[in-house]
Amino acid sequence: MAEFFGFVENIDVLPAIFLIVGLVLLIIEACLPNFGIVGIMGIICALIGIFMTAETLLQGIVMFLILVAFVAIVFAITIHVATKGRLSKKLIIRDTQSTDNGYIGVKDMSAYIGKTGKALTILRPSGTGMFDGEKLDVVTNGGFIEEGKKIIIDTVEGIRIVVKEYKGE
Repeated sequence: MAEFFGFVENIDVLPAIFLIVGLVLLIIEACLPNFGIVGIMGIICALIGIFMTAETLLQGIVMFLILVAFVAIVFAITIHVATKGRLSKKLIIRDTQSTDNGYIGVKDMSAYIGKTGKALTILRPSGTGMFDGEKLDVVTNGGFIEEGKKIIIDTVEGIRIVVKEYKGE
């Protein structure tokens, strides 16, 4: 057992500083994620501390596994605090953007159903139509409608306006 944890007796001031700085930088990276620069510096410092301390490969592996376990525990605690604690109230937006609160994602075009207009472009099957002075992007149900033909809005599905050729008059 002494060969696994023999590194404890070999830790000098400089390797201890590298290990502590490495762990602190990894904790900072876990709490304040950025582009990984702080985390990479933490890993490098911790590895330098391990190389300076471990006398054998086995000791180095044991130290590395202890480091990984410590970082995993700190990361788990950080995730728990971020999702369950007071920090989550600042990080997570609880409001929803609903139509009851005045948010409208897509203009309701259902009032246009039955309106007639004119095809400004060839509809094969999509194109542009003019309805009451307003240009709208429209589609047909697969057929082609020539430019200038009279069209009528058949259905509206979200932002998709389906037209057909107007046969009236």
